[in-house]
Amino acid sequence: RAVRRRGYWPVALAASILLAFMATQQFLQHRQRERAFAAHKQGVVTALARDIPPRARLRHLVETFAGLAAEDETFRKLVLRELLDGDDARLAVLAAQIFSEPHGLIVQLARETASDLDPYLLVNSLFGMVLFGLQAAPLRRHLPGGGRKQQKPSYIADHVATLLERAGDRGRER
Repeated sequence: RAVRRRGYWPVALAASILLAFMATQQFLQHRQRERAFAAHKQGVVTALARDIPPRARLRHLVETFAGLAAEDETFRKLVLRELLDGDDARLAVLAAQIFSEPHGLIVQLARETASDLDPYLLVNSLFGMVLFGLQAAPLRRHLPGGGRKQQKPSYIADHVATLLERAGDRGRER
């Protein structure tokens, strides 16, 4: 009543509408993130389910993820935005609802292919190298050695898979 008597009613109404709009926007953004990540989660899980030797499965995983991330720039940007934004609540939801299953499977694969390395950091390295390799392509074009082949997702995937295989080989030599 005091708000109405003093003439602040339009301000209070506008504020409540704005708060409702912001809550709706946050909900819609959450659903968009959830859909984008869930679609790619299935592709990664499917790549890991192939009945092939661990090294071949690792290479297939890198190639699959690079292909998925290259085809969907929105997905790539969402992943990077969530990481850069660092909202702990959203990251916890993504970790629990989206990344938990594939992460566990990839950690197991990392243990099989490079047993002397930290499997959790190996998983981060795999995704980080692929995502950054794809996202940095526009800059790489302007740098020495940034030719056409370095822009191709298949070339980036092959490079990352080779690095990971060599890391696994290095561990077996010790």
